[in-house]
Amino acid sequence: MDNQTIVNFIIKRTQNFLIDEANLNLKFTDIAFNQTNKLELKHITAIQGINSTIGLFVALSFDDKIIEKICETMTEGLDISEEEKSMYLDETAGEILNIIVGNATSDFQTKGHAIMISPPIIIKDAKSLIRHKNAYFYTANLQTDIGDINLYVIGPSDLFDQTLDYKEV
Repeated sequence: MDNQTIVNFIIKRTQNFLIDEANLNLKFTDIAFNQTNKLELKHITAIQGINSTIGLFVALSFDDKIIEKICETMTEGLDISEEEKSMYLDETAGEILNIIVGNATSDFQTKGHAIMISPPIIIKDAKSLIRHKNAYFYTANLQTDIGDINLYVIGPSDLFDQTLDYKEV
């Protein structure tokens, strides 16, 4: 299965999550297959690795308003102190990615090949990532009424560490 097909499965699962689970109004999805040379990670970005016959990272980078809204939806009924808010935002970002990637793997599972998924890692600093010669970046910008989520599929995974810094060669 090619990378573009895998990316389409992940995009579809992301759209389904935003509509069905987060109850958001998805206005537009802009998709670019390997056409961008620079990724701009937002303040909260969740990253997860997928290894098997494919090796890639999936990242969701959230506008502040949208992660706050989804966190409110997912923690409805809980009494969250101001000191705990940051932790819950991080946990929400990681859980969203875990749900999306977990559901998407059933779409591209190949019989006889196990798919290993790393635990989500949260990056809390906005940063840029420049595409090097052998890397690929697939992007989807998902726009809602309250903010955007950038979905990135990045690979091959052996070029990067878990925080999306290039490994020393």
